[in-house]
Amino acid sequence: MNNHTPIHYFSDVPNNEEGAEFIRLARKFLNRKRYKIRKLGRGTRKVNGAKNSYRYSASLPHQFSERFSLYIDDFLPDSPRRELCDERWKAWKDSEKIDRITKHLLSALGEVDEDRS
Repeated sequence: MNNHTPIHYFSDVPNNEEGAEFIRLARKFLNRKRYKIRKLGRGTRKVNGAKNSYRYSASLPHQFSERFSLYIDDFLPDSPRRELCDERWKAWKDSEKIDRITKHLLSALGEVDEDRS
């Protein structure tokens, strides 16, 4: 497992001069002893995604990106914020699992109702 907790702090940062300046300033003032910023490309995959098979879960190459998402990774292992992030991640994963189970059960109940009709 990775030794950092990724947190998606900024989204829809435009791929233009203003967005580039924002990212430059964010990196300039970041405490680099503890944090790292990752810039992932986002945008439509209709043009570049289909022919180059860029997955929806992956970052688009920066030259094709319409916008960026910035992730800030915390490398301090015993940080209270890291523990909170880990707890939130686990809670989110649990809620996703509960949602999948609920949808499956509702679908099964719908099939039972149809069979009764």
